[in-house]
Amino acid sequence: MSHATRRASELALDGTTVTALRTALKTTADEVVQAIIDEVPPYANALSGRMGATIRRRARSLSSDIRDTEDYLPELVLSADVDAFADLRARALAPLQTLPAATARRLEETLRAWLLHQGRRDEVAAALFVHPQTVRYRMSQLRELFPDLASPQRALELTLAVGLRIS
Repeated sequence: MSHATRRASELALDGTTVTALRTALKTTADEVVQAIIDEVPPYANALSGRMGATIRRRARSLSSDIRDTEDYLPELVLSADVDAFADLRARALAPLQTLPAATARRLEETLRAWLLHQGRRDEVAAALFVHPQTVRYRMSQLRELFPDLASPQRALELTLAVGLRIS
């Protein structure tokens, strides 16, 4: 005797009632699945199965916690072509390669925060858990390394280069 049959007999349910309940549960499950499908963004519906599988695989490689890829679109876009992203990072961040590794990491972290917080020193300092004077000092170092830091094209390139945290 199956668990479901045993449980049905404990509840004094007849076979017809159990069948009706199973049908109702299946219908409800199908409705839930359809509701989920209806919520998929239109661009995702246009993706081929291979592209969808690639996105899901890439999302899992970014983090096993990713459940909704729409929440991670910037990360997915930046990591779509790993080689191109590595080339962009190498070219954009080349001036940092002349520094000791620890200094380069610290300045890259500061650059990332500065770009993402649009140069607001107090916000950058809070994000990095440092004093605003430290941000000012590090930014003066970065401006020496990247004299064209204020250029929109350079800011875009650097934002893309530091936008995805590399483990």
